[in-house]
Amino acid sequence: MSAAPIFLVRHGANLRPLDAWNARQLQSWPEGRPLKARLAMPRRLRNHNHFFAVIAAAATHWPDGAEPEPEGNVERLRAWLLIDSGYADHIDFPVEASDSVVALIARARGEGRHQFVKAKSIGGEIVLRIYEARSISWDTLEEVEFRKIKESVFASIHAICGVSADDLIKEQAA
Repeated sequence: MSAAPIFLVRHGANLRPLDAWNARQLQSWPEGRPLKARLAMPRRLRNHNHFFAVIAAAATHWPDGAEPEPEGNVERLRAWLLIDSGYADHIDFPVEASDSVVALIARARGEGRHQFVKAKSIGGEIVLRIYEARSISWDTLEEVEFRKIKESVFASIHAICGVSADDLIKEQAA
């Protein structure tokens, strides 16, 4: 039996396989037995591409001095926008008097990962809070959840750049 998702299309009260491949996957399950399914709308490629195009356009229109400085790095900006939208995890590192903050940040960062650091006081202790954006991969995020994050990211871009997502795309195309 297949563990791969099976894509179905609703026709009235019936669900039918999307295509021949999905029909073969469905036929691998026992006939006449109940199946448990969790239905979800898959991510739409058009929305996915639009999301990344808006972030790329925002990187080229990012105001000087605005946090963070994307420095031409669209992935860094994407990570920061996800964090700013609350779609992130964090780890706190206590700062000891003997610790070099620079060394602590260097230890906390993973290679090729875009993490952001803020100093915080928690219970009277100074900690470095390392934020890292969660994955928005196709397997981890379905369309409804993705749309909410996309709207939040676009609101952050509008607040910082003063331009809507659609206007950024239009300016980029011109």
